[in-house]
Amino acid sequence: MADRFDAAGHWVKPPLGPEAFVLAAETGAILRQCLDTLTLSQRAAFVLKEVEGEASTDICNILEVSVSNLGVLLYRARNRLRECIESKYAEQK
Repeated sequence: MADRFDAAGHWVKPPLGPEAFVLAAETGAILRQCLDTLTLSQRAAFVLKEVEGEASTDICNILEVSVSNLGVLLYRARNRLRECIESKYAEQK
């Protein structure tokens, strides 16, 4: 909690307003739904790279894949996520 305030006791980053909080929750729910559409290897590669911030070489060792195969997994995961997220937002309109 200390990282939310600066030395003078002011917010480092103002808290989310109610609308932004709801939007963030909805976006998170959509992202979780879309992550569930990925294959296990695509999901693992994406989460390790984009969420956990792991290095590509470490991910390759964890998943036991080559660097080129990791690139394919990430490419397919990102494309599928983009398509899924776009369709979910289109459904809401």
